[in-house]
Amino acid sequence: MRNKHDTSRLYTPDTSPRTVEENLEFYFQACSMTVDVRSAAVLAASLAAGGVNPFTGKRAFELRHVNSAVQLMFSCGMYNGSGAWACTVGLPAKSGVAGCILLVVPNVMGMAVFSPPLDRKGNSVRGVKLIESIAEQYNLNIFSQLYLGDHKDIVENLEDLHEKTSKTAVNPLKHDQR
Repeated sequence: MRNKHDTSRLYTPDTSPRTVEENLEFYFQACSMTVDVRSAAVLAASLAAGGVNPFTGKRAFELRHVNSAVQLMFSCGMYNGSGAWACTVGLPAKSGVAGCILLVVPNVMGMAVFSPPLDRKGNSVRGVKLIESIAEQYNLNIFSQLYLGDHKDIVENLEDLHEKTSKTAVNPLKHDQR
């Protein structure tokens, strides 16, 4: 009921060619999609690669849509924790109420973590801690890159991360790994 109330308050014929009910139906369908963490990781990696699926080499999203999505992820993707996230982690991310977080490191990598339960802000408790730790350890925060100057240490850190995790990381194209 709250979604309908909020949508009704924001709705004008100028903002959408659809009715409030049609917009809500689309919203509920989008919120009800079934996505596993592997698919979420491919989505994040595709966004990080400017809309190109890094496993197939095919364009999945137009660049203009990727830009909009990543900007929204950065500004509000972590619900009420988005401002603090922007300062501490400094990377676009999108949290889901099931406990999944998509993370985009533009032109570098994308990843997804899944771990309920959620904190008061609606984000995965363990997922937030893991991503904060990785971002700090490997200097991934986009603002830290401003004062690091040359990015060789970031690349070396990411290569080190890849070596450490490549034996345990899940290949998103092989869905039968356990």
